[in-house]
Amino acid sequence: MIERVEKVLAAGAPYLMLREKDLSGEDLMSLSREVAVVTRRYGARLIINSSPEAAEAVAAWGLQLPFSLFISGGLIRPGRLMKVGVSIHSRDEALAAERAGADYILAGHVFETDCKKGLPGRGLEFISELRRDLKIPVWVVGGIRPDNIGLTRAAGATVVCVRSVLMECLEPAVLLNDYLIGLNS
Repeated sequence: MIERVEKVLAAGAPYLMLREKDLSGEDLMSLSREVAVVTRRYGARLIINSSPEAAEAVAAWGLQLPFSLFISGGLIRPGRLMKVGVSIHSRDEALAAERAGADYILAGHVFETDCKKGLPGRGLEFISELRRDLKIPVWVVGGIRPDNIGLTRAAGATVVCVRSVLMECLEPAVLLNDYLIGLNS
């Protein structure tokens, strides 16, 4: 996995979210340390998903939390140095996350995706609605490809996230370039 992370970061990815829900706390901590070394080498921002302990231990740029964990509280210490993002699936969740102090929200899934088989995407209007209603940045994920990335940005997405396709493709640099072309089309 570290070799793939290195390829993706060498290709120019500005952020890397470590999302390994099946690892034990100890294994996640170990992997977080390895990934932190690589992200620092490339000047990328590391975001750890769902583990405040790992995020703090490696001085990650950010911590990504599911809405329910974020809203339940107790995970975020006052005076935190890292950014906290919240995964949301509705306008109401987004507004609640903003009121509770989220630095950004991650809205998904925008388009149909294999990660959420059988569930229709929430669409571009969902992004536009969030952008109109929120003051914090709107990050988006789900089914975003080079041919639709420009549409997500036009709808108001601040940051566009790509997950599995980038970790599985043969040439991350070529794919990232295709996304950049799509942004500028």
